[in-house]
Amino acid sequence: MELTIGITHLLPAWNIILNQIGVPIKEINTDNSSDFEKLPVIIVTEKQNPQGKYNLINFLNNGGCILTEADIASHLIDIELQKNHIKYLYDPTDPIFNNMNICDLGIKCSVDKTAQYLSDQKDRKSISLHSIKKGHLFVLPSQLTSSILKTKIVRKNFPTPIKNIFPSERVSSISKGSVRYIIYNALKVLFHKKDLPFLHLWNFPNAQQTIFSFRVDTDTASKKDIESLYQFCKKNNISATWFVDVKSHENWIDYFSKMENQEIGFHCYTHRVYSDSHSNQLDLKRGLSVLKNAGIHPKGYSAPFGNWSFQLGKLIEKMDFEYSSEFGCGYDDLPFFPYLNNQFSNVLQIPIHPISTRRLFLAKHTEEQMLEYYLQAMKQKLFLNEPIIFYHHPIHKHFKVLDQIFREVNKQNIPVMNFYDFNLWWLKRLGTKWNAKYENQKFTFSSENIDSSISALAHFPDGKKFLIPLNDPKKQIPLKTEADSLILKYNPKKLRRFKLQMLWHEIETNYGKLKQ
Repeated sequence: MELTIGITHLLPAWNIILNQIGVPIKEINTDNSSDFEKLPVIIVTEKQNPQGKYNLINFLNNGGCILTEADIASHLIDIELQKNHIKYLYDPTDPIFNNMNICDLGIKCSVDKTAQYLSDQKDRKSISLHSIKKGHLFVLPSQLTSSILKTKIVRKNFPTPIKNIFPSERVSSISKGSVRYIIYNALKVLFHKKDLPFLHLWNFPNAQQTIFSFRVDTDTASKKDIESLYQFCKKNNISATWFVDVKSHENWIDYFSKMENQEIGFHCYTHRVYSDSHSNQLDLKRGLSVLKNAGIHPKGYSAPFGNWSFQLGKLIEKMDFEYSSEFGCGYDDLPFFPYLNNQFSNVLQIPIHPISTRRLFLAKHTEEQMLEYYLQAMKQKLFLNEPIIFYHHPIHKHFKVLDQIFREVNKQNIPVMNFYDFNLWWLKRLGTKWNAKYENQKFTFSSENIDSSISALAHFPDGKKFLIPLNDPKKQIPLKTEADSLILKYNPKKLRRFKLQMLWHEIETNYGKLKQ
């Protein structure tokens, strides 16, 4: 059977998520049943006219599977909806979504009244799965997918192995990586209902289990501290990406051009993000001019304080950066192209894990506890098939912690990629045009632009997982399945409870901005 996913209209949010997952997709015309009747799964993203509705019901009755949101589902079949305000979704006991990190949403939406899966902050179920004769219908909360287009930034606590001492950071209000996780698992369940493997492009080159990237924001750091961190990177063969705070280092900026096996990116001239585009543009131009005079031509940008907005997104696109990295846009997620009001940016966003050693220090973590935190985060990233991307400010030191992290990366033989190299590889992944069929327990691929480093992951209904190089489909590499215990469990109500410590951290951040 063909393993392509049909979709009625490829809306921007669906485009982002399905490209991140890496599934072959086809926009379909529901008025013409022959356009989709042989597909295993269809995503319905909009309400249908009578003919389209009739054809989709027939598709379900004859064994097809549909993924949609509650408001659209109610027009396909007779289900009753209720209005809910979902602050977050989290349920470590859920049979389908039990290994998901908390999914912050803050949306008012419609939910199927008979929902059986994934609890919200009031322990109300939010997702349903219906059997419709021979087929299956998966119903998500309305507005779940489109929520990832929001750009609001809020301060959040992050879970830690050290009980009830939460580090916090200002990040995207929407847990975009967790929204992707929900849709990923819904698609996987539907393929398995068809007794088919769920097949998608793998997230890392050369069938590697993960990759490690290390980002450095040089904010006001002394030459001595930058040299110390650089030496730890060299000793451990870590090709880091350094986002340079130009004004702080202007008198010795050529130091960065002499670094070996390191990528130099651009952070700012003055360490602030202005409220108007003109001031931001002047700051970027001034900083870039200083770097270029030192022979440095950065490909990537990272905004001060992780700030993000449509205005900033448009500006960095105008300044010809190839990628950027702001946890105000996304964090703990796979790379994506942001949607800037009415079109996609051509600057790839590379999300990172947003908790630095400074945040852990403020949450009263010792260096031993900091290391425990990062080792736990590494395990979770490996389990969730996400890149391990940490960041640091040299001014905050804690170099021994970083040295131990680097040693662990090398001990586990995790490939190290700087941001630019990961950006280039991800573009190859996005440029892969492919389709697949599964017949007689064998895969056949038809594809274009295949790079030898690109693989697909086949997740079978019995739980087995194999990586399959697209240029050699007969080769199947077993993927280790890690224990569920690798995902840190926590009380979401405690995690999302406002504490005075968060207010103090917010005051500290705002004070830091005023000093710039």
